[in-house]
Amino acid sequence: LVFNFGMAVIFIPLLGPICKLLEKIAPGSSKHTSTIVINELDSNIMKQFPSEGLSLAKAQVSSMFNYSKVMFESINEYLKTQNSEDEDFVHEVETNIDHIDRQMNDYLLSADKGSLTYSEMKEFTRILRGTKDIERIGDYGENLITFYATANEKKDFFADRTLEILKISHENAMKLIDDTIEVFASGDKEKAIKVIQTRRKYHSDSEKDIEELFANLTTNDK
Repeated sequence: LVFNFGMAVIFIPLLGPICKLLEKIAPGSSKHTSTIVINELDSNIMKQFPSEGLSLAKAQVSSMFNYSKVMFESINEYLKTQNSEDEDFVHEVETNIDHIDRQMNDYLLSADKGSLTYSEMKEFTRILRGTKDIERIGDYGENLITFYATANEKKDFFADRTLEILKISHENAMKLIDDTIEVFASGDKEKAIKVIQTRRKYHSDSEKDIEELFANLTTNDK
C-alpha cells in the first residue's frame, strides 16, 4: 500500500509531460474526425412505393451535395496550410461521392417508370440529373486538390496575389453550393435564377482576375 501510494505521488505530477511526449510519439487522429455515413437504399422501396422511394433519393442527393461542400472547404484549408490531411480527405470524399452516384443510378433505374405520375417523373429526372452534376463537382474538386498538391510538391506554390484570387474563387464556389442545396431542397425557381446570375458574375470576375495575373507574369512564368 505504501509502495503504491508513493508511486502515485511521484507519477501524478508527471502526467502532463508524459501526455505531451506521447502525443509527439503517437499523434492523435486526423482533424477530419467526422465519419462520412452512406445510407444504403433498398431498391424494393423504389419499385413498390415510388413516391417514398423518390423522397429517400432526394435526401441522399442532399447528403451528396453537403459532401461536395465539405470537399471545397477542405480544398480551401489546403490553400492556407498545405496540410496533407486535407488532401487525403478530399480524395476520400470524392470516393464516397462516386459510390453514392453508382448507388443512386442503380436505385433510380430500378423504378417502374410506368407507375410514376407526371410530377414524379419530373422529380425522378431532376434527382438523376442532380446526382450526375454533383459527381462532376466531385471530379473537379479532386482535380483541383491534385493540381495544388503537385504544385506544393514541386516547391512551386502560388504567389500571394494568386492565392488571394484562388481563395476568393473557392469561397464563391462554396457560397454557390450552399445556395444550390437550398434551391434543390425548396424547388424555388426565383432563387434558382438568382443562383445562375450570381454564378455568371463570379465567372466574369474570375476571368478579369486571371487576365490581371497573366498580365503581370513574365514569358517564362506563363
